[in-house]
This record gives sequence, structure tokens and C-alpha cells, in this order.
Amino acid sequence: YDIKPNGKELIFRIKYPPTYNLETSLPLKGIKISLEAGHGGSNLGAVGLSGLKEKDVNLDLSKKLEALFKKHGAEILQVRDSDKDMTLLAKRDTVTNSDANIHFSVHANSSEPINEFLGTSGTSTFYHNPFWAKLAEKVFGKLIELDIKPFGSVGSFNYRITRMSVMPAILVEQAFLSHAEDEEKLFDENFRKEMAEKIYEGLIEYLKYMSN
Repeated sequence: YDIKPNGKELIFRIKYPPTYNLETSLPLKGIKISLEAGHGGSNLGAVGLSGLKEKDVNLDLSKKLEALFKKHGAEILQVRDSDKDMTLLAKRDTVTNSDANIHFSVHANSSEPINEFLGTSGTSTFYHNPFWAKLAEKVFGKLIELDIKPFGSVGSFNYRITRMSVMPAILVEQAFLSHAEDEEKLFDENFRKEMAEKIYEGLIEYLKYMSN
């Protein structure tokens, strides 16, 4: 939904839900998904102990998600499609103007001190609007099936791009680049592929939930 002032009035708009059929070979057909790879260009994001850059890990997983979602019929908006600078406001405007049905922001976490090799670790999901809690929970529930610790599914998260009411929007923190074992996992191409598959499975679980 969306609500905006118009003089002395408020305009309240409710978006029609997409039409899809989970029983077909293309369960995401009819759904447009927005993907935002966090950071980019001069904004490196977190940097791992070995020098692995968050912006690169984020874009790689976003590309893997794009290929996987398209394979199952979805239309995709790749907000940051290359290693380039984009402001948060530009990213948010791109998403909100896209008429997408669902949004995922992709990040990798970090904690201080950066040299605490075996400090905070794990995968997590975040959301701002409580209406989108179920999407975050379903994706998180699948991610923790991987060989990685759970860090949690957290609400009231104030990230500009997922702070919206016009579509379900969550942020996925893949793992902690500041943690040696987590970084090693994120460096692994196969692990990132498995992570994309779990996010897809979580999305399917959410769509099943919404269809009931």
C-alpha cells in the first residue's frame, strides 16, 4: 500500500497482488522481483580479513538470484547491475518506481573489532515494516539449513531501501566478513550458489503462506 498527502486530503492506494501459480514449472511467472546489491563503486562496504570486499560478494549473490529467479519465471529488476556508485536514495527511487512486487537487499555483515577472527558470526534477515516479517522469517528459516550459525531475523530495521510499504521488502545479511570462517564460506562459489537457492526456497515458502 501507499499513502501520500494531496492538499488537505490523503490518497491511500492498495496495490493488486500479482497472479502466479506455484504448481507450474514456472512458479514465479507473473511476479516482478527487485534485487539490490549493497554498496558498490567507491563504497566497498565491509572488507574481510583476506581482503574480500562486501560490494563484490553482494553483487555476485544478486546475479545468482537473478539467474535463479528468472529460471523460475520471474521478471527481475537488478538495481545495481555492475560495480558502480549509487546513493541510497537513487536505489530506493529505482525500486519504488519499478512496480516490483517483492524486494531483496543483499549485504554481508561485519562486527568490531575487525581483527576478532572468531567473534560474531552467522546469517540473518532484517525488515522494517512488520507486515514483511513473515518473508524475512521464511527466508531466514531456509538460510540456517546451510552450514552457518543463525544470527536472527530482526524487525524495525531502519535501512532506507527496505523501509517501504509499497511491497514486501527485506535485507539479507549473508554472513560476517569480519569472521574468518564466515568469510571463507562467502569466498566459496558453491556456498554462494547454495545461499541463493535457500533464498529462493524461502520465497516459495512465503508465497505458499500468502496463498493460504
